[in-house]
Amino acid sequence: MNPPPEARFVGLAAGDVRVLLGSEAGYGFVGSLREMVTKNRSGKAVLNVPEGSVALPPSIVVEDTLVAVITNTGRLLVFELSQVPELNRGKGSKLMNIPTASLKTREEYVIGLTTFGERDRLILRAGQRHLGLRLQDMQNYLGDRARRGRKLPRGFQKIDRVEVER
Repeated sequence: MNPPPEARFVGLAAGDVRVLLGSEAGYGFVGSLREMVTKNRSGKAVLNVPEGSVALPPSIVVEDTLVAVITNTGRLLVFELSQVPELNRGKGSKLMNIPTASLKTREEYVIGLTTFGERDRLILRAGQRHLGLRLQDMQNYLGDRARRGRKLPRGFQKIDRVEVER
């Protein structure tokens, strides 16, 4: 491999799997890893990331049916995976609505993007604290793709990490 000097790796995956790709700007799509492979040694741009934003680590889609998008200010939006477009490359569609002014000043941006199943538990970590949410606990955060999302409880406004317990 001969990646260009400005290339940045955020995740690795192998095999014929589907992955959810996204950026801090709140855009993303689902794609097949098989369609993303190239013979070009310098690689191929798969995700077009808006200026001032970076790519998020990919989330492998197994038998997941839901998507969770979390911002650094503690907003959570959960919606069905079927609402996310299937593309081979590009910027994708808006997954969560973040005001342009907040995005440009880096006041607010997406820090977590993951897929999970109806029986899985979403774990949000904020410092030493964590919040475990099952689907029945997320009714307040369910919505449609490209919506704003709702604020998490106090103490979980600054999320560090998102995990899925299967």
